[in-house]
Amino acid sequence: SKRASAAFEAGRYTETLLTLDERRRYEPEQVDLMLLRGYAYAQLGRYEDALQVFEALASAGYSDGKKGVTDTHDLRRGRSKEIHD
Repeated sequence: SKRASAAFEAGRYTETLLTLDERRRYEPEQVDLMLLRGYAYAQLGRYEDALQVFEALASAGYSDGKKGVTDTHDLRRGRSKEIHD
């Protein structure tokens, strides 16, 4: 959703997750929004939650999920401050 994306771009990661949670009550979460959820978790330091999202996407064959796993590990190690394009 545009609201969740705008919140993420503004660095409001908790708001991003709340918006995604609200939207998910009405319809299944699309891959792009799952990725946004994973990156919001990662930016909040919720690495295990981020990895759970990204690993599920990767196991379903989405290469962006694999990238999210790598980005989350890098962020956890302090190698990158901005990981989402």
